[in-house]
Amino acid sequence: MYKRKDNFKSKIACCNRFYSTLKSNNNQDMNIMLRSIFILWLIVSIFLTQLAFADAIILSDGKRVSVNKVWREKGKVVGSINGSTIAFDRRDVLKIEREGDSDREKDGGFVFSFWNSTMTIEDILITSRRHDIPLHKYGLISINIKFNPVTSSKYARTATHYFYHTQLLGKHATVELFLTPTSKKLHTLLVRWSTLTMKGRVEFEREISQIISEKYGAPKGGGKKIIGKNVLWQPSSRVNIEFEMMPGNFIVTYKDRLMMQLKKTEEQKTTNKKRAKYLQVDKEKF
Repeated sequence: MYKRKDNFKSKIACCNRFYSTLKSNNNQDMNIMLRSIFILWLIVSIFLTQLAFADAIILSDGKRVSVNKVWREKGKVVGSINGSTIAFDRRDVLKIEREGDSDREKDGGFVFSFWNSTMTIEDILITSRRHDIPLHKYGLISINIKFNPVTSSKYARTATHYFYHTQLLGKHATVELFLTPTSKKLHTLLVRWSTLTMKGRVEFEREISQIISEKYGAPKGGGKKIIGKNVLWQPSSRVNIEFEMMPGNFIVTYKDRLMMQLKKTEEQKTTNKKRAKYLQVDKEKF
């Protein structure tokens, strides 16, 4: 489809011709030297071919297409693959990744189950599809119990709050994912157990606290609140974990402070952009 196989076959054919020349050489030392050069050239050629796929096109269904270079053209997203081009309708493309995107922020975030902070919406969709997670935009009512690429990716361009239902520690729970508004990166994850009864509540509270403390160390704070109480952990200067115990609900929240700052920055840029737009239109009216 992408002519990647054709290019590889042409390289192999070239190698075979080169190797045939080597076989006809009567000088054994020269033959060994040329064979070494040939092997080195083949390794470097294959390595550089793989390295060349620096950009990627992420489709709405979560599929990833690696390309040498990507650009937009007449309502299409176009990628080049070893001299050939492939185009997708912009409506079918979730995101474009280009070489040079920073990986600095990926280290040091929180991890919960399949999720870690800084995951982009396409990473979340791919993970949901791989593990058959019924991910939905928060606020929608759905009876899906498995991953549905249509409902899961429909709001990928605009939504910043997703959820799914699952079983956790033997009880029904809801997991919520919060994304930054522009880059759509995971900054906060919330786990909620609802409709808890008094029976077994104290034991369940102790169980959750013990699990988190065994992994992240002793709590750093907490106490009584206006409604309920909470316990706080700080595994690093970047990550905060809060366990809230309220009437009928237990909530564990993971927050990545670096991603929270990115969220504020993107929100401010959006606000400034809107302000500049209405000032340009309305300031002459005064």
